Amino acid sequence: MSRNRYPLAALVLFLSAVVGQAQPFGGPLDKPTPIPLLAALLPYIGGENVKKELKLTPEQSKRLLAFRTKEWDHVYTTARKDLKSDEMNKAAVAELTTVLKPEQLPRAKELAAQTVWNQYRYSIYEGRGRGTTTGLSYSIVSASLLQTYPEFVAALKLSEAQANILKTTDNQFRYFQGVYLTSAQTDAIKTLLGPPMAGPMVAEYDTRSRGGFGRFMTGPQDLAYTASPDVQKELKLTAEQVKALDELRPQSTSPRSRTPLNPDVSPAADEKARADQLAAGTAAMAKILTPEQRTRLDQLGRRTLATNAEFFATNTFGKELDVTAEQRKAYQAVVKAHDEAIAKAVLADESVEKVKTAVTALNKAHNEACDAILTPEQRAKRTELLGADFQGRMSVNPFGGRPSTNLARIREMVFGKYVTHLSTLARYEGVQAELKMTAEQVKKAEAAAQEVTTKFSPRGIITGDDEKMKQLYADRSAFVEKALADILDPGQRDRFRELMLQQTESRPSFPFSTTTGPVSYPGVAEAIKLTAEQKKKLLTGGEAAADVLTAEQQKAIKAMLGKPVDVAKVFIDPSSVRPTQISLLPAYDTLLDTTLWGELKLTPEQITKLAPAANEYLFSTAVNSGGFGLNSGGGNGFGAPPANDTAKLKATIDTFTQAADAILTADQRKRLDQLSVQQRAATSLANVLAVPFLMDVQKALAITPEQMQKINTLSANSQELANLIGIGPGGFGEGTTLTDALAKLRDRLDEKLMSELTPAQTAKWKELIGEPYAGFVKQPLFGLGRRGGGPGGPGGRGF
Repeated sequence: MSRNRYPLAALVLFLSAVVGQAQPFGGPLDKPTPIPLLAALLPYIGGENVKKELKLTPEQSKRLLAFRTKEWDHVYTTARKDLKSDEMNKAAVAELTTVLKPEQLPRAKELAAQTVWNQYRYSIYEGRGRGTTTGLSYSIVSASLLQTYPEFVAALKLSEAQANILKTTDNQFRYFQGVYLTSAQTDAIKTLLGPPMAGPMVAEYDTRSRGGFGRFMTGPQDLAYTASPDVQKELKLTAEQVKALDELRPQSTSPRSRTPLNPDVSPAADEKARADQLAAGTAAMAKILTPEQRTRLDQLGRRTLATNAEFFATNTFGKELDVTAEQRKAYQAVVKAHDEAIAKAVLADESVEKVKTAVTALNKAHNEACDAILTPEQRAKRTELLGADFQGRMSVNPFGGRPSTNLARIREMVFGKYVTHLSTLARYEGVQAELKMTAEQVKKAEAAAQEVTTKFSPRGIITGDDEKMKQLYADRSAFVEKALADILDPGQRDRFRELMLQQTESRPSFPFSTTTGPVSYPGVAEAIKLTAEQKKKLLTGGEAAADVLTAEQQKAIKAMLGKPVDVAKVFIDPSSVRPTQISLLPAYDTLLDTTLWGELKLTPEQITKLAPAANEYLFSTAVNSGGFGLNSGGGNGFGAPPANDTAKLKATIDTFTQAADAILTADQRKRLDQLSVQQRAATSLANVLAVPFLMDVQKALAITPEQMQKINTLSANSQELANLIGIGPGGFGEGTTLTDALAKLRDRLDEKLMSELTPAQTAKWKELIGEPYAGFVKQPLFGLGRRGGGPGGPGGRGF
């Protein structure tokens, strides 16, 4: 029942296509075609705030709306390849220029610039993609905006380095690439935008042309269900029926136009083709299935709906039951009460198990309250429409790919099996050094790791075929066991086992982990005489290993660990953590966040020097790493560049680092370090204190292994509580009760984490962060199973 969500950049491109048709319904990888700035105002001319701001007369509004409708009709009935974008853009500008009075035009251009600026804003430019920094920055601009609206380029008077970024940025990543501006250029942007409009600007778009993104499944949804072995068994399909449905499925679930943005097809023709295809698929299914099978398949389809879907105004299930507006209103009141009760239970500071029990009872009471809203006749009809209970899996996976299985089943399949051991042996240099592996052994490990990946891939196994999956895991485990015996000598194998057990023990047992601690390692369960009941508790994820195992069993596992090592150092993955010589240190990465330049009190002269250095850094890392990307070069960000040319990358980073050091004063450099720690802590304090690759703070605080284990345990417990929010029938109602609870859980976790520090460590922490910066927004804990909502708007939840 979730709604499709698209990346903002893709959505902006789609909206721009509808507005100016410079890229008439162009896909995300199309080369941007310049759009006149004034044309961007066309979708907004019907908004009351724009009418008021421009002082439009009724006659002006009527004429402009009529023009827009005419353009929409033309776009809807014309194939993309036949749309004359330039002519349409010029016509829009001409119409606006003709209709608006001379005194209205300057403000209209400012409003158009504001709409464009706001559309192309993205967290990558304000907060370096971390989403923890509030505020709007005028010191960086989207490369895609500049490529699409030349009037911004003209106003900025780009330098050669800035222009090179626009020329070099490849199409795939241009939405995420920024161009840093000097102080003079920032002033030019503010002049172009003019005074902010009072009130929001609301755009209107042709809803008939909505089919641009994500509509690849055009056949009947229930046809995809028939691919599931469980559904086939439930419907008692014959071999002939299964074959006929298998042949029908590819034809009906692939769009006839091959792409929802086919240049040869108009939106109107595409919509008709989709409707015809859906009707044809439905008719073909009717010929294959018996009436009884068709009825049961409809029942199974309704069972995939969200809990209490009958109360959703847009759901057809509610229409089938004749649910009234008053009943939907009563349902919202029940949801609100349930959300408040869930939040109270989760925030009661009780044990996780006690909270789980309370949440289970609340969910049961909620279902009963929802049932009471319906009349007896509606409940009877609902039972009829849903049919008998179904415990199988619908397994909607029409495009193939890796089967989806639930966590408990995966845990059971990998329990006691060798899984990622060869890749660990081949990847971690610290493990290789601890085992004193030879170069030949490392080479053999790398070859075996590659072979196990290709030889034992689950791709192609039908979703839900547990027997084949179990056999796959068993065969893979046997292969890995034999490979380890071939690669390592007996002493190395014993030590490798100890290292793996230590690594597994050091990791927090998050509810979504596929392993259950050292007890899941091959041979451990048998050695400690794990009971069937204990294994069941571990596999379901309801209890932590420490709460399931006896003291004797835990003692036995401790004895298996061998000589202790620094797990954080031994298991550093070179593919996920790059050496400091080819990645920015966290502080310099934070410096690329322009929203912090004011907090650093950078002068116009400093910004004028820093902007070219930042642009040169982005340009050089893009060239030396094979393309522009998210956070290019940010070693501790989420987009560190691949080390295609290590020497050049190192030189690029050294150049930017040296330039930054020469620009910043000593006080600014100190403050930058503090902001870097604050920014990371705003995202996750637990990670800053305990995640191995964020070692700078841990070293500064001298976090002990015991503290790290305690931090991981507190974090895991808090995550379990967060997972209880959004799971169940209430799951994120209209208000913010549960999202506020997630934020409070994060606050409580941070308080507990700080309480684990010694007085000396607390004093050092305060020194590391300095004066708290109000612009950082602490990220709440996020629970599994959320149906919507989010952390809420920025502001008000400072660091």
